[in-house]
Amino acid sequence: PSSAERGLFVLRREPGLKLYARKVLIQEYNKDLLPEYLGFVQGVVDSEDLPLNVSRETIQSNRVMTNLKKLVTSKLLDTLKKLAEEDPEKYTTFWREFGRFLKQGVAMDERDPEALYPLLRFHTSTQPEAWSSLEDYVSRMAPDQKSIYYIMGDDDRSVIYSPHLDVIRGYEALLLTDPVDAFMIMRLVKYKDFNLENVASPNLQLPEKAGEKTEEELADKSVGDTAALVERFKAELGERVADVRSTNKLSEAPARLVNPSGALAAEMQRAYRLLNHEFDVPKKVMEINPRHPIVVGLEALPGDSPLAKMVIEQIYEDALLIEGLHPDPAAMVQRIQKLIEEALK
Repeated sequence: PSSAERGLFVLRREPGLKLYARKVLIQEYNKDLLPEYLGFVQGVVDSEDLPLNVSRETIQSNRVMTNLKKLVTSKLLDTLKKLAEEDPEKYTTFWREFGRFLKQGVAMDERDPEALYPLLRFHTSTQPEAWSSLEDYVSRMAPDQKSIYYIMGDDDRSVIYSPHLDVIRGYEALLLTDPVDAFMIMRLVKYKDFNLENVASPNLQLPEKAGEKTEEELADKSVGDTAALVERFKAELGERVADVRSTNKLSEAPARLVNPSGALAAEMQRAYRLLNHEFDVPKKVMEINPRHPIVVGLEALPGDSPLAKMVIEQIYEDALLIEGLHPDPAAMVQRIQKLIEEALK
């Protein structure tokens, strides 16, 4: 079908294929000829091998049905791959309507999820408007890049400004903002020889570039007493964070929030939230960038300054907001207005 929605005037109201045996209709909506994630497909299967007297009760246990399912599924996926290669624009139209079903297939297919990998399409941090395959991404990888990077969020517009992208220093990252992505990525852990890594991981290791300063060299250029600055953040944020520490991984962002050691992976946390399971998001570790102008200016303020407290609160809540964890973004308005007033004095 041209649309994923079953409209009022669509004749077929249920998923399933029409099953015929030697041109005799056996079943109007057969759901056993394709895996569940391909249930949107409509069509007809006519088999010469099914007996005409087969009952609807024995269809499922018939050996021929198992072979038919393998054959029809394989043929369908091959047809989609051919469409993607020969008519990318038409495949993009298909992907916009039905891509979510294929992502579900990666999460659900116990036998061969890898067969779906070439059909997946993503927006990326360097090409947020275009759709890229995993093969497209690999073809654009830097020579020293060892992994495929991805970032998770609520929508492309906000995730593109995430401080986690600051950490990967210009490398391209897949933007995973569809709710089903959290389930898909738990199965899609490797493509060809490349592992998929979340840029929000505190343990992310990047390849060293020639001429790039090491973390130790950057640490030498940190401004002022970093330990004292960290303590000021800890005192202000208290139990709301698991810890506060300085980082040399950030360059453009003043701070970011990462999971503490031993916490559930970000993908699992997101999946639990989407499933509405009783699950408390663990307190995050706040990493601050001591070289950022905001943090440098904060250090110059007296520790008991009301303005310093407002700045720390705003840095923290900005990080919450970008992570999609802020419980009440409107509550920031009054503080932002006060900060503007101070800036205009």
